[in-house]
Amino acid sequence: MKEPRFMIVDDSPFSVTLIEKMLQANGYNVVAKATNKNDMIKMFTEEKPDFVTMDLTMPEINGFESIKLLRTIDTNFKSVMISSLKDDELTEESKKLKINGYIQKPVKEDELINTIKSIINYDKNYYELLDEHQAVFKESFADAVNSMTRTTVSFKEKNAEEVKFSMGFAVAIGIIGTFPGRFFLDMSNETLTAFTKSITGQESEDSEEKAHFISEFANIVVGNACSLLNLTDKNYKFRLSSPTVFYGEELTVSTANLKTFMIVAKTEFGEIIIGTSFSRGE
Repeated sequence: MKEPRFMIVDDSPFSVTLIEKMLQANGYNVVAKATNKNDMIKMFTEEKPDFVTMDLTMPEINGFESIKLLRTIDTNFKSVMISSLKDDELTEESKKLKINGYIQKPVKEDELINTIKSIINYDKNYYELLDEHQAVFKESFADAVNSMTRTTVSFKEKNAEEVKFSMGFAVAIGIIGTFPGRFFLDMSNETLTAFTKSITGQESEDSEEKAHFISEFANIVVGNACSLLNLTDKNYKFRLSSPTVFYGEELTVSTANLKTFMIVAKTEFGEIIIGTSFSRGE
């Protein structure tokens, strides 16, 4: 993330000066200040800051309304609400509006700076997760296949839009944590039958038995991958929901309105599709 540029909105010139000094003392760049609605709109439009500290109680417009108004101009900014008032109702409203932080006056420098750093690190952690998670899931999948069958795997990326229907057996597992996500595996009945036989030594035509197998295999893959990610960054705090297995003809594959990363694993038993997605969780 680039060095953030700050805008301070508060109807009290004293508070504006105080917050500005705190930010500047910690190396942050204050590019705009406003004490009323008109100046707020003008300065925000001209400077397009990355962060806005917002006073909750102002004569013309309150802080929540101000955030909504500024988002009609540009949505690409982080916000910290600052007010002498703080209760459950106000903090809940702040969360509903996806305001990134809430600080009570009098503003303490360490609380303000720690809140800002936490917001910056949250963004940094999310984009690092998107960059690294595919490699981790590939490693976990390949290790699981090799450990169970003594065979190797190769991978290629696949466009998520190309995957509309399941090949026959699919399992989905929810990922719970700072950045909630979803993992799924999809393979044909023939691939699953051959895969199961290579491990158990028996060829089963029982769909329930195969469903249990793919469920456990997927649980191992995603569990090991999330364990590796948790070791990389303890802030992820990933945990898993119970697997859900689907099988049948022409099952629709839904990406749940999330950007889904698709990989095709080429195994000795056939192709297996791996899908992963994560959201910001804000």
